[in-house]
Amino acid sequence: MEKGEIFNNYESLVFGEIDKTLASGDKTYTRDTISDIACVALNQLPSHYIRFNIDLALYMEFDEKIQTEKNVAVSVKKAFETVSSKPRLHTWGFGRWE
Repeated sequence: MEKGEIFNNYESLVFGEIDKTLASGDKTYTRDTISDIACVALNQLPSHYIRFNIDLALYMEFDEKIQTEKNVAVSVKKAFETVSSKPRLHTWGFGRWE
């Protein structure tokens, strides 16, 4: 098996929800901030690894799909709130400098 043959389904869902949120808002975010938001959101969700998107179409019930989308939306909303309310560590002299 090659690295990259499996992926966490929630990653694409979270980035899709982040894109929707950014498109509907008037605030801009840096790439680092968006990455922080994605990490915070993903850490609130369970892992759900798949090999192919068709796996979801065949094995996920409609109600489960709707609940997953709701969970992602809530996690991304909380992640925006969390990240927006806390300064990045590098502003305090810790972490990565650009």
